Amino acid sequence: MAIAGFVKTTMQDWEDVPCCKILLQGCNLDCPYCNSQCKNAAGTVDKGTILDYIDGKLDFLNGVVVSGGEPTCSPDLHGLLKDIKKRKLKVKLDTNGTLPDVIDDLVGALLVDCLCINVMAPLNDAAYSKAAGMPVDTKAIRKTLRIASDYGIDCIIRTVAVPGIIDAGTLEEIIPYIDFAKRFNIIQFEPEGAADPSFRKLQPYQAQELRELAGCAKGRVRNVGVRSV
Repeated sequence: MAIAGFVKTTMQDWEDVPCCKILLQGCNLDCPYCNSQCKNAAGTVDKGTILDYIDGKLDFLNGVVVSGGEPTCSPDLHGLLKDIKKRKLKVKLDTNGTLPDVIDDLVGALLVDCLCINVMAPLNDAAYSKAAGMPVDTKAIRKTLRIASDYGIDCIIRTVAVPGIIDAGTLEEIIPYIDFAKRFNIIQFEPEGAADPSFRKLQPYQAQELRELAGCAKGRVRNVGVRSV
């Protein structure tokens, strides 16, 4: 299994759940604003070492966040989640939602307790493909959202507020698809390290502008917040 990184303790990735975070290598999208190092990072972290660490912290840890990159691209994801669940820990899975059948299998097998779906643009192919940096069939994203809704799993939706991609109008297009979610987080765009150099020159939204964007969803999604990257 190609593991690009491991965060031993985080209180920011899962609200009210003391957890660690495993970052899997690789991603199936090419988002121009992405500043994650996990897509092309070498898988240099040993799974056994991580599990040994978790075993030594079971009195503190309540959960494990599995992120990336895009973790559903990993053929060994099912086995990793089984290893975590054997330790009676909760699992939060971060995903871009492009592989709904994988998500359906994992949620159906009770290997995921919380699903965090990154919805990056209005759910039409043209807008989504622009945000993803490559062609995307948004039927897959919509299917993932239906799976999360139908299972009734705890679901967090996150949207990075990239100027030129996300504004009040585009959020109005997104919200009807995510009104079932437990929480909707508007994430501040961070230009530093963006994959496409042109995005490094963009000016992020000001704090008040982010709050106004979040206001579009208030009263329509149960909990709405603004977060840094």
